[in-house]
Amino acid sequence: MSDETGRKILAGARLRRLRRELALSQTAMAMELGISVSYLNLMERNQRPVTAQVLIRLAEVYDVDPRSFAREEEIRAAGELEEVFADPLFRSMPVPKVELREAADIAPSLVSAIQRLYRAYVESRESGEGGFTDNDRAEGAGAGRDNPVERVRDFLHAANNHLRAASREARHAPAGAAGRRDEPGAAPF
Repeated sequence: MSDETGRKILAGARLRRLRRELALSQTAMAMELGISVSYLNLMERNQRPVTAQVLIRLAEVYDVDPRSFAREEEIRAAGELEEVFADPLFRSMPVPKVELREAADIAPSLVSAIQRLYRAYVESRESGEGGFTDNDRAEGAGAGRDNPVERVRDFLHAANNHLRAASREARHAPAGAAGRRDEPGAAPF
């Protein structure tokens, strides 16, 4: 069936997320919905669709909007993730679209965090903040020696792992501020 009413709702991750948010076991949720534990388990693993009857019971028992189980939000989030991972920053580590869709379904808050982080990265790159080079701004991301981790490594290597300001502060710190030298993790100076 191709119309809206005939489509199957495979919303296992959202059903599992709701159950966990309510701090319910599968047994408790199944009992409250009037279904078997094995059927709930199958729905959570997308082995069975969430039926209209189950959606109605979810709305009645947990006061949730049945429309929240529709796939439009997941499709939109997966599309936005595809845009993020199309950036040259990820050129050397492509992420398959199927994994992006699974992430959008299983971990929507993680997807939101990735999107927020990426927007901040793009704004920083485009504004010239954050030490991005012209090459970074032109290509979208610094690969190889231009990425921030490599820059820090290069800086520390050039300074022979000696940070003058940190050493000066350590020398002038009050006695005992860094703990005793025989304590695990104590500074060696």
